Amino acid sequence: MKVVNKNVPVVWVLTDDRPGNSTQSLGLADALGWSYTVKSLRFSRLAWLHKVHERLLGATIICVDRETSQSLVPPWPDVVISAGRRAAPVARWIRRQNQEKTKLIQLGRKGSQAVQPGDVSIVPGYCRMWPNEQRIETLAPLNRVTNQQLEEAAQEWVDLYQGAPRPHIVLLVGGSTVRSVLDESVARQLGRDVADFAKKTGGMVHAVTSRRTGTQAAEALTEALGNSGIVQRWKPNQSRNPYWGYLAVADVIIVTGDSESMIGESVSIGKPVLIYPLPEKPMALMARLREMIVVAGRASLYGNDEEHSGSRIGKHISGFLLRQGLVRSLRDLKAFHHTLFEQGYAFPFGHNAEVTSNKPLREAEIVSRKVKVFLGFHNT
Repeated sequence: MKVVNKNVPVVWVLTDDRPGNSTQSLGLADALGWSYTVKSLRFSRLAWLHKVHERLLGATIICVDRETSQSLVPPWPDVVISAGRRAAPVARWIRRQNQEKTKLIQLGRKGSQAVQPGDVSIVPGYCRMWPNEQRIETLAPLNRVTNQQLEEAAQEWVDLYQGAPRPHIVLLVGGSTVRSVLDESVARQLGRDVADFAKKTGGMVHAVTSRRTGTQAAEALTEALGNSGIVQRWKPNQSRNPYWGYLAVADVIIVTGDSESMIGESVSIGKPVLIYPLPEKPMALMARLREMIVVAGRASLYGNDEEHSGSRIGKHISGFLLRQGLVRSLRDLKAFHHTLFEQGYAFPFGHNAEVTSNKPLREAEIVSRKVKVFLGFHNT
C-alpha cells in the first residue's frame, strides 16, 4: 500500500453522542500515539436516512446538524478515524474535499460496508463480516482502558464504596435491543440473581445503569436488589461520571450480555468478569432471511461450500450481497461470549468468581501497529 506521507499525519477523530462509538475511535487514536483533533458531530432529523442504507448516501454531510457540530473546514486531515454508520458518509465527504488524499479508518460493523482501496476497517470477529484484506478483526470492540486511567479513577473515587463489605461487586446494566430483552420482569430477575450472588459472597452490589436501561427496568432492579446493593442511575450530561471509578475499585464485575462496549471495557480491566445473558427475542422473518443469506454467503466467501447445504448459485448470490454491503451480517453475541469464556477473559454468570482474576484484554496497541503498516506510517 502506498505511503500517505513521510511525516506524522494530521488526524481527525469524528465522535457523536453514542459512547460506544466514541470510545472505539478515541481508544484507537490514543494507541496510535499521534496528535489528533476531535470533531464532535451531532445529527439532524435526516439521520434516519442512514437506516435506509448507508451505502446509498455516499459522501455527504446532509445529515449533520451544522449548528451543533464542530466545523469541518480545511486544512483537511491525512487520516480520519470514525465509528458507526452515521459518521461514515461524513468521513468519505472529508476525503472528497481533500481530493481523495485522506485515508479513512472506520470502526464497527455498520460503518464498514463501503470500504474503499486505501481504507482500513476494524471490526470484531463476532460481527461476521466478509473476508477483506483491508479489514482488521478484533475479539472485542476497542476502548480507552489503560493502567494510568484506572489508577487515576481509583484515586478520584477512592471513597465510592464508603466502607461497604467486600467483595465490591459492580453490576453494569445495558438494556433491550432488537435481539435481547431487558424489561421489568427481566430486570427484577437480574436483581434477585445478583442479590443472591452478593449474599453468597458476602459482598455489596453497586449497579450502574445505562442510557438504554429505562426507568421502569431501573426501578424493578432497585426493588429486587433490596438491601444487597444500590443503583447508580444513568443521567445525561453528568459532570462527574463514576463509571470508571466503579470499574477501577471493583473486585468483581457483572455485565449484561447485550452490551458489546461494556463487556469489552470490563474484560480490559483484569478482574473477574461474569456475563449475565439476557433473554433473546424471537427472530423476525426478515432477520431470519438475512441470517440465511449471511450463513450461505460466508460459506461461499470463505470457500467452504461443501460444509453447508444449499445450491452453489444461491451461495454465490448470497456472497455477492454480503460483499457489496447490500445485506449486513448479524452480530453473534453468543459467539462473542463463548470466545471470551474459552480464552479466559470472562466467565458465565454463576461461575465462582473468587477462583481467579481475568487476564486483561488490551487490543488497541496491537491494532494500532497493524493500522500504521496498512497506511504506511509504521516508522512513526
